Parts: sequence; structure tokens; C-alpha cells
Amino acid sequence: MYNRIIRFSWFFVLVGILGCSAVGETRSPLFELNMPRPIARLISRITPIEEIHAQSAPLDHPVYLRGQVQQSIPLLNGRIYQLQDDTGSIWVVTQTSAPIVGEEILIKGLTHYEPILVAGEDLGEHYIEEQEQIQ
Repeated sequence: MYNRIIRFSWFFVLVGILGCSAVGETRSPLFELNMPRPIARLISRITPIEEIHAQSAPLDHPVYLRGQVQQSIPLLNGRIYQLQDDTGSIWVVTQTSAPIVGEEILIKGLTHYEPILVAGEDLGEHYIEEQEQIQ
């Protein structure tokens, strides 16, 4: 019984060591860039804007977006800016200062949909509630 406990202990130690190392880690070109590893992992989880408009991203779900700031408009309680990537553009609402127009940024935000009914037709729009500016 004692030997069995020792073997299981070594097994868990070995699994713990291998689980924390790079053994079995697939290499991605993103990890070759000169950027911190956590940022490289975030980039691999970036959602294309077209997926949000296609409603493939669940509403009120956190997403990571990367794009260039196109426009910025002041609101009463914050700002709204338009973020554009290679697949499309989307409006982002923020309570902090908006990034500079032309700047490329990485953000974390929640997806939302605002229905706009005109003559019985929904002309609504998806938008992002910014949670964090990462870059």
C-alpha cells in the first residue's frame, strides 16, 4: 500500500512538472514575435469583427478585438469610437478616454445588440462595451 502511494505521488509530481513546461506545446508564429507571452496568447483569441455582426459571437460575452480606430465621438458619460479590422468595423463604447484616431489597439469588451425597429424591420446594430484597453 505504501509503495502504491509513493508511485501515485511521483506520478502527480511528474504530471505537474510536465504540465508547467513547454513539453507538448505547439509553436505558433505569434510566439516568435517580440511581445510578452500573455499578449501573444490574447492575440490568438482575437475575434474578427465580421463574426460579431454575423451573430456567431454570443451577446454579453467577452471578446478580444484588434483594429484601427477610425472615428471618436464624445458622449455624456464617456465616448464612442469606431474600430476597424480587415473584416469590418464596429462601434465601441468606453467610459475611459478613447484612443487616438488612426491608432491600432487591442481591447477586451462585451458584445451587445441594440435593436432599431423601422416599419417592422429590425435595422439594429451590434456594438462593444469596452472592458479594457490592452495595448
